[in-house]
Amino acid sequence: GGDRVHSVLAWKASSGGVDGTIQAVWYVRDETTPCQWSAKTWDVATPVDAMNVVKTTLNIGVAYDADWPLTLGSAGTGQIGPQLVYDKGFYLNDPFAEFVNGLPGGERDGLVDFLVDAGYSAADVPIEKKEGSESIDPAKMLNSMAALAEHIVWMQSGQTVTLPAPGPGQYPKLPLPRPTPGNPRPPVLPGQLPPGTTPPTAPAPSPPNCPPPPPNCIWIIGDPGAAYYTVCALNADSRRTPGGWVCLYDCTVCCQRELIQVCIGVTGGMFVNSVVVQTQCITDKDAVSTEVLSPATCPPTSAPPSSNPQRRGPLTVPGSTPPTSPPWLPPVSGL
Repeated sequence: GGDRVHSVLAWKASSGGVDGTIQAVWYVRDETTPCQWSAKTWDVATPVDAMNVVKTTLNIGVAYDADWPLTLGSAGTGQIGPQLVYDKGFYLNDPFAEFVNGLPGGERDGLVDFLVDAGYSAADVPIEKKEGSESIDPAKMLNSMAALAEHIVWMQSGQTVTLPAPGPGQYPKLPLPRPTPGNPRPPVLPGQLPPGTTPPTAPAPSPPNCPPPPPNCIWIIGDPGAAYYTVCALNADSRRTPGGWVCLYDCTVCCQRELIQVCIGVTGGMFVNSVVVQTQCITDKDAVSTEVLSPATCPPTSAPPSSNPQRRGPLTVPGSTPPTSPPWLPPVSGL
């Protein structure tokens, strides 16, 4: 819902080598092409100096100082040189860059480590490791990191649907397809949503090479099963009467309903993503009574009354309590 990663700051975790190495790299996302990133750095003495530059440039208030990984203002020197263009471990146009980055993966990464330890103006950034690859492409990892951060914020934004309490007439019958092993996300055709249901808005298409945005989903209450008594069990309140004994039974009536998650993918088509069956049970105390001559003749169970009991006890669910609203599921990959 509008939250978007602007940039990623990488900094040197420990000095390790001689002063003069690149202390921080600022990867900034392109405003018009979100999958492209530019990188810049500064001739700064410590990573805190770089963080202070980012804070000032983006006008980040002091209220967020505690969220920074280092204490701002505690270790910075204030000595900040001009902003420089950075590219894959080196300043742009560094005479060593083309040769070093052209080496095979392990050799390239080892030589960068050596240069950093020797105090050369270079940076050993994990997302730029060549390893066994033919090229260095930090944008892939940056895109994944940005998509994960945006999705976490989206999940924490509290997008939930409150379900109405069970009751007559509140369950529209939905002619919706059901997921199967061979068709885990069956498409939803026009007219298959119940009257009055507002479908989710399709997310904007992703630029090439970007992870797809989370699908927009809504939960719909499906057609419930009829209310029925599962058991009427003898309780501990059976008591003596002048003519003998009365066996008292607590009866439990249960109702099942389906929660159907309908989503819209990046192409605009709707599909059923998940179907969850929810069981809600209500226990009615002393719903049935039976007179007997001796408590030993009380059957452990009794037939339920012909109609639903009018007096309700507290809402109980054997084994677990169903949520009032279902949890939002993570996005389905491969949309």
